[in-house]
Amino acid sequence: MAWNTAAMQQVIDRESADGFPAEHLAHIAPVAFRHINMHGKLHFPIERYVGVPAPWRREA
Repeated sequence: MAWNTAAMQQVIDRESADGFPAEHLAHIAPVAFRHINMHGKLHFPIERYVGVPAPWRREA
C-alpha cells in the first residue's frame, strides 16, 4: 500500500495544478487495487514442488 501511495502521489505531482479535478482526487485511494493482499495470507501450491530438490541443500 505504501508503494501505491507513493506512485499515485508521483503521478499527481507530475501533472499541472489543474491536471486532476479535486472531486476526482477525493474518490481515489491506494487500497482500491486487487493486487494488494489485505489478509496477510499467502498461497503456495506445495504439491507442485514435492520431490524438487531445494537449491540451498547439498547432498552429503
